[in-house]
Amino acid sequence: PLVRTAMLVMGALGLLMVALAFTRVPFDAHRWLGTAAGECKAAPEAVVVLGGSGMPSGAELLRLHHAAGLAIAVPGVAVHVVHPTDTAVMRLMVAELVLRGVARDRIHPLLEGTNTREQALALLAHEPDLKMRRFALVTAPENMYRSVRAFRKAGAAAVCGAPAWEH
Repeated sequence: PLVRTAMLVMGALGLLMVALAFTRVPFDAHRWLGTAAGECKAAPEAVVVLGGSGMPSGAELLRLHHAAGLAIAVPGVAVHVVHPTDTAVMRLMVAELVLRGVARDRIHPLLEGTNTREQALALLAHEPDLKMRRFALVTAPENMYRSVRAFRKAGAAAVCGAPAWEH
């Protein structure tokens, strides 16, 4: 009876997921994750790119493209690139930003943190003035809500989200 009940529940959940796939619910949930923590309404004083997808993955290139657009739109803004300890990937990320028009002296790489919380703590320890400055956090939309909340909990008062949408 327990196995039969479990199979019925899994089947019902499977049918529900298939039915929801034909609605707007997945789109709306994805959109909410990217915007619920607060999108940037004003020009940022710094841009922070969170890495972790590997390079040259589509998600990583999309983040860097979006960050470069923000950096070019706000002349002189510093771009902080935070990625787990992989110097080869960091070099590729910096090269991509330079290729997209960001001056090398504006890019500040940080090779620390294996998850978002560790990255937030490491960046704010290395750049304590970011705690009081408005900065745009660039990551994938599905990670944005969690990432902005992690940075706020780490002490960043004015962090806002700049999700790297595909479209």
